[in-house]
Amino acid sequence: MRTITSWFRKSCEYVFPERKDHRIVRETELSALLLILNPQTREGIISLLPFKDLRVRAIVHEAKFHQNEQAFMLLGAVLSEYLKDEDNAVLMPIPLSSERRKERGYNQVEEILRHTTTLEINTEILKRNKNTKPQTTLTRGERLANVTNAFSASSSDLKDRKIIVIDDVSTTGATLKAAEAALKPSFSSTTLLSLAR
Repeated sequence: MRTITSWFRKSCEYVFPERKDHRIVRETELSALLLILNPQTREGIISLLPFKDLRVRAIVHEAKFHQNEQAFMLLGAVLSEYLKDEDNAVLMPIPLSSERRKERGYNQVEEILRHTTTLEINTEILKRNKNTKPQTTLTRGERLANVTNAFSASSSDLKDRKIIVIDDVSTTGATLKAAEAALKPSFSSTTLLSLAR
């Protein structure tokens, strides 16, 4: 039976080759990620994992572009470890534009948060006003201009709660800073956090 199963798996891999990033995610243990969990603060943004690590890059790509449940679980577990001492925080994922959400079918940061702690997740207050270009191909100046006025925030009864705004990857921090600017009139203090940088 084991021989038949092995043969079937190899046949499927031949016909439908596994993505390299998918294989990396499948083979990555949570314990390996926790070893490289090293929160760093730069320009007011806390980043948890090094994006230059091939495993981290593969996990982020699989979460973002392929709705990989294992990637969501791994990133959610890393975030849970970091947030384990928080008890009154509200997590706000960076929202996607309606066009991008429709195209992708999900918001990867929301999915990661659903695989995390029991902290409250709020997807109603922070909204994206416009469909911006993907930041990956832009220069620093273009990134800043791209997300200027990209977000708005509604007032809420969460004024006394700690707000943690979360994105999957931060390079220049432009997206998180634009979200912070939108939240400032309603919230005196926000924490900006990216899973990788």
